[in-house]
Amino acid sequence: MARRTEAEKRQILAAWGASGLGKAAFAKEHGLSPNSLYRWQKALKPSGFVEVLVPPARCPLFVHVGERTRIEVPEGFDASEVRRLVDTLC
Repeated sequence: MARRTEAEKRQILAAWGASGLGKAAFAKEHGLSPNSLYRWQKALKPSGFVEVLVPPARCPLFVHVGERTRIEVPEGFDASEVRRLVDTLC
């Protein structure tokens, strides 16, 4: 199998993010290994990457910055303030 370029990997990762599927489901649907997605994600993650995990209703929002920093946003937060925070961190 031919090796994928960095641009192809980024495109696949973007499609995965937009799909709303879990890693295993997306990989299976696209004939990929979940481990490949993990390795690409790790290798291609920009240094300013900020991950926002959307919680179920009535749970706090957590913004993960890198591997070690987690910011908890309480229920009833002002979405514009969270956007400003994320923009500042990126």
